[in-house]
Amino acid sequence: MARRGRHHAREEALLPFESGRAAEAVATARLPETTAPRRVFLGWDRPALATAAERLLGELGSELGDVLVAVPGARAARELRERLTRGAPPAWTPPRVLTQGELVDALVLLERPAASRLARTLVWEEALATLAPEHRARLQRTSAGSASERLRLAEAVRSLHSELAPEGSDFAALAKRGWTSGLEAEAARWEALAEAQRHYRERLARLGLEDPHEGRARAIADGRVDRTRRVVLVGVADMTHLLARLVETIAERVLVLVAAPESLADGFDALGRLVVPFWKDREVPLALDDWRVAEKPVDQAETVRAVLDEWHGRHSPGELTLGVADESVIPYLERQLEDCGVGARRPAGMPVERTRPARLLSSLARYLARRGFAELAALARDADLAAALGDPDAPARFDRYHGEHMPRHARDWLGAHDFEQAVRAFHGELERALGPLVGLERRAAAEWAGPIRDLLMHLYPHELDRTVDPERVLAEALECIGGALAELEEVPAGLVRADLAAWEALELLGRALRGQRVPPPPPEATPDAVDIVGWLDLPLDGAPALILTGFNEGNVPRSVAAHAFLPDMMRVSLGLPGDAERLARDVYAATAILATRERCVFVSARRSAEGDPLAPSRLAFHRPAHEVPERVQRFLPHGDHAHGRIADEDAGPSHACPVLPGWKAPERWRASAFRSYLVSPYRFYLEHVLGLETLDDRLGELDPRRFGTLAHCALEDLARGPHDSTDAEDIARFLVARLREHAAAAFGAAPLPAVELQVSQLEHRLRMFAQHQAARAAEGWRIHAVEWKSPAPVRLDVDGTPVELAGKIDRIDVHPDGRWAILDYKTGDRKKRPREAHRAKDGTWIDLQLPLYRELARALDLDGEPALGYAWIHKQEEDTGFFVDDFPAFELEEALAEARRIVRAVRSGDFREPGWPPYDEILKAIFGLSALGGESEEAPS
Repeated sequence: MARRGRHHAREEALLPFESGRAAEAVATARLPETTAPRRVFLGWDRPALATAAERLLGELGSELGDVLVAVPGARAARELRERLTRGAPPAWTPPRVLTQGELVDALVLLERPAASRLARTLVWEEALATLAPEHRARLQRTSAGSASERLRLAEAVRSLHSELAPEGSDFAALAKRGWTSGLEAEAARWEALAEAQRHYRERLARLGLEDPHEGRARAIADGRVDRTRRVVLVGVADMTHLLARLVETIAERVLVLVAAPESLADGFDALGRLVVPFWKDREVPLALDDWRVAEKPVDQAETVRAVLDEWHGRHSPGELTLGVADESVIPYLERQLEDCGVGARRPAGMPVERTRPARLLSSLARYLARRGFAELAALARDADLAAALGDPDAPARFDRYHGEHMPRHARDWLGAHDFEQAVRAFHGELERALGPLVGLERRAAAEWAGPIRDLLMHLYPHELDRTVDPERVLAEALECIGGALAELEEVPAGLVRADLAAWEALELLGRALRGQRVPPPPPEATPDAVDIVGWLDLPLDGAPALILTGFNEGNVPRSVAAHAFLPDMMRVSLGLPGDAERLARDVYAATAILATRERCVFVSARRSAEGDPLAPSRLAFHRPAHEVPERVQRFLPHGDHAHGRIADEDAGPSHACPVLPGWKAPERWRASAFRSYLVSPYRFYLEHVLGLETLDDRLGELDPRRFGTLAHCALEDLARGPHDSTDAEDIARFLVARLREHAAAAFGAAPLPAVELQVSQLEHRLRMFAQHQAARAAEGWRIHAVEWKSPAPVRLDVDGTPVELAGKIDRIDVHPDGRWAILDYKTGDRKKRPREAHRAKDGTWIDLQLPLYRELARALDLDGEPALGYAWIHKQEEDTGFFVDDFPAFELEEALAEARRIVRAVRSGDFREPGWPPYDEILKAIFGLSALGGESEEAPS
């Protein structure tokens, strides 16, 4: 039979296998030439599945119990079943509708039971372990010591075998290829893989199992195929070699329904597969007006909303499909639909590994493997676990503990505050709940299934209501995990070479769950929801209106990461699907999508969510040459987007600053709070009205606040030490000793390496500062008070209703001649003099801290006006020391007037301006700006 496109490979490549027992089977059971299947073109006048359903019911009769209908994916299978049911006569026998991948299993008869994916991975792990060290070194540069490393290699080899076997090749055949000079190492690698494959097959046979891919190929070669069934292929334009051989074997019983008009018949071979040369360079009928360009994922979602506004509500949710070639856009689409009062439905379902219990098990595996604080904190953030342990507030406590102590391990607990004791209590409860999982014993894989199942029953003890979608998803996920645990229990004894630790068993369980999905709710449960559909499911989607997002290179066509053992050039030489095949498939898909819709818009992005530049899909340029320049111009950035940032003056009005009802203006103001309002009124509302604070455990080093706090602790002790000494070395020894004591108390005897380095850096800074302190003491200055707070309330009258001022002054110095000074310690890297930090060049106030400290310090009853300044503990010697500026009396009065203005603004609820402090990641995230670029600024100390 003549073959076109990618199927022009040499005849040997079309055999199920080229070596070993499989080759012998093929040699003795050559398939006779068969007639081609009957081919029917469905056209593009109507949705392909609607036409297919009518043909099935109209041409094959009402008794369809012997019919197998294969479609490309699960979503198309569900839709076709629904259409058949709606159009069927009262008395009929439905066909079995399944995916093209399931069709092979429905027709071939295996000699032995098929090994599960988990069992195959374990057998490959065992087979690779039998290789001599020099052979194993050809596959892995370092020896695989842990079970996890061995399983990773086994999974890589299993996936490679699973890709090659359906295409009619195996490792031994590749090892015998005519390798050119310079590729001897490549040949040696395939020889090692072929040796492992021989052990793999022998081990499966001893277990009474067989590899499903090889078993199917042997069954087809031996003629063990069910010939009693009629087969219909609907829109199956791309199939593996194995499926193609099966269809050829039963060609006389196959009906091929091609989702295209007959005028394009030259684009399909006898089996309905795409002819690659016909499609890969073909023009795509995407009009320029139907191609939109947005900046980021959030902008793509806004573009979708704008398109829907243009359509003026002409399509109901059931008549609209949102296509996603890039899944990172989905959360933004769901948010936009929610804002429109419309639900979103993902027909592909949710990957099990993203569900709550699967994520929890994955986090448990990491914790048990490493016993690090970060892994323990991740468990504390799991709502199900925190609720089961009776501490729903655990995440905040862990974040605070991390900020104070920067721990490395989940042990050697530090501190005695309430939140620190709660962290220890959570850890103890967790260890008790995990039971045998926390022990050091190792067991056979099957023996871990019981303890894991007991843990899940403890965490999820209640009946779940499947009519409530979150509980339905949880129930489905637990069922999938239960099936994987059963698979773990069925692993033949002795298959795993060594007993496993608990975390290794949990990792193995996670591997068994990969690829499984929780199905979506039935359509009748979400009648007003819009379907969010992946690219490959769109050609057979029947909605009359479609908006596709993520129309970028790497998504359409989808780039496939090269396998470590199978570079792209080798794929091409083997006749395996490569870039040309993917391009042809997507040109066909785009053409079919555009031809079968009343309205259709494709949206490309210029940047990813992380801010990385993106390229548009090459399909946007599959147009006549004279149209290409205009399309290039459309994709190029314009205006502010050309610089990847939003202009500050335009940012405020475009973002909402919601304020909750019932708020109250604060009656007590810290001196630093006024600067917070001047920088960002909305941030002031979040922090000082709502009382919110930012807790972040992502840092692996001290943030500016904690770095400064550590310095303050040592400097505070100086008042009770040699502060009057003029010996710089004496002062330095004291400060360094106190620094080390505070660091050990805060971070333990073995802090994180970055923290240890920061402590050393701070030690260097304190040694430089000691010289300036000694010089100041020589001038007669003495420390009068440190960390001083007014013993009595200090009030600032504002329109007859005073507010209380609060603050803690780092240091107050006095001189024998009666002078005195208020000093604030600074440890930032961008040194500013006091005046520069408080007043902008145009004279506006940007901070009021030191003038307000002057108001607080009146309670000291010291004569005269104090000097106001900073004591810089800087990384540069020239920027270290004492810096004092004069603030005349009229400026101090201006500062008080500005403080009163701010109090009035807060009382009136003027929080409209978000401000744009680039250092504040939380505020940027609230407004969806976390991916924007911009110069960094130092956080306020």
